[in-house]
Amino acid sequence: MMPSANSPTRECDQDSLGWLIAPVTREEFERNFYEQRPYLVTRTDPSCYAGLLGAEDLDTVLGTHDITHAEVKLVPGETDVPPRSYTHESGRIHPLEVASRFDRGATIIFGQLHRRVPALVRLCVSIGQIFGSRVQTNIYFTPPHAQGFQAHWDTHNVFVLQVAGKKDRSTTRRSRSRSKARASTPTSTNRVR
Repeated sequence: MMPSANSPTRECDQDSLGWLIAPVTREEFERNFYEQRPYLVTRTDPSCYAGLLGAEDLDTVLGTHDITHAEVKLVPGETDVPPRSYTHESGRIHPLEVASRFDRGATIIFGQLHRRVPALVRLCVSIGQIFGSRVQTNIYFTPPHAQGFQAHWDTHNVFVLQVAGKKDRSTTRRSRSRSKARASTPTSTNRVR
């Protein structure tokens, strides 16, 4: 595990869920949003998540860790980039090729990055204790003016944190009258900038 260039905020260490969902309280979140409807918070302070993850953390993981394509994937839109195009023969990531693909518009997906960044592991452990479940991180690093994925939905609960830059997003609520097999009906749209 690498030392993080940033130290997490004291609020995150003391009450990670409260820190993520503020300004609503945990009780209000559980009563009105959790597993019921999307909850959108627009943060105006660009340093809000500064202690959690930074570009320097991603650069350190790519450049100094012995990682494979199982931990780092590249996607432009919905299609995976073949791992052989950005890995050595051993299966290890070739950092310069990953950076080159990013420069050409590919999104870098860091799966389970909490295994390598201490601030993320603390957040996952804390949230996992609150919900009584396993929590993991998937980090999507998308270049400006690019789109990592087409519209999609998740079959599990997620917290999405925009830690840097700007993206347009829309949220929808899954229809309860349809099968749980990924049916989705738009009920509201929020734009995050």
